[in-house]
Amino acid sequence: MKRVFWTILATANLVMLSASPAMALSTVSPSGITVSPAIENLTVAPNQDSVSFTSEVTNNTSQSVNIMVSTNDFTSLGQNGGISFYTGNYSSKANPHGLAYWLQTNIDQFGLNPGKSQSVITTINNINLMARGGHYGALIYNIGTVNPTGGGNQINNNPVVSTLIFLSTSGQGTQTLHLSQPLVSTLYVNPPQSIQFVLTDVGNTQTTPRGYITEDSGNREISRGIINTGSGLVLPGSARFFSVDLRSEASDFWGGIYRLTIFYRPDNANQYLTYSKNFYVIGPVCFWVLGLLIVILISIMLYRFN
Repeated sequence: MKRVFWTILATANLVMLSASPAMALSTVSPSGITVSPAIENLTVAPNQDSVSFTSEVTNNTSQSVNIMVSTNDFTSLGQNGGISFYTGNYSSKANPHGLAYWLQTNIDQFGLNPGKSQSVITTINNINLMARGGHYGALIYNIGTVNPTGGGNQINNNPVVSTLIFLSTSGQGTQTLHLSQPLVSTLYVNPPQSIQFVLTDVGNTQTTPRGYITEDSGNREISRGIINTGSGLVLPGSARFFSVDLRSEASDFWGGIYRLTIFYRPDNANQYLTYSKNFYVIGPVCFWVLGLLIVILISIMLYRFN
């Protein structure tokens, strides 16, 4: 039963981590319970020891529900931007990026009639005792329907929703990205229309990668693409796969020597790091001319042998 519970919870949050914090206004469970905000980003000053925020849970169904509030930490799930919640013998206090241990809510269980809302105030205490850098955890709302026969609440098999919380300690965190060398060939018939690569957060704070990619032929830009348009986060010590589509700025029928440049940075940096590689493009005209020459050469050879 616990495995089913956490599987549902992790699945419900896969999309939320890859969404932009500014755009993720609320999350809705399959049961019609809305939680806002879905993502809470907090930054505290070096001497600030506590911070609070308010979440709102709304019952959009026609049935009364009981909701239990709990906390947990999570980690990244592969390179696709998903997350996985901790289970078993896990210690949030021992996790340098864990936040669940430090979270305290003003209410841990409440009933909610149809169309009604409930505010939940969450306080993060003893921030000065935390390890430096970024911290993240979640408020988990376990939704149970009210049994009309008087048999109690039915909670275990019902959906859950959550608010993901990201805390950064101002002036104490580092956001550093490492780019794994992208798979770029040396020879193309046409310039590549997409580039895939992996960014790893080697700092101690979660970050949102920013940047763009250009393809140039001489002094002329041929195509351009934007990195991480969905504003997905990369957690400390984890890696994330990106695929960037390149929009053509100009056509080049002859081909030649091209230069691919990737400009990337953490969201708290002003200057871009760069990666560059030259590659060759045959080009449509050169391709057909080369093909024609090959046909002519073969024809001459066949004519001589005959």
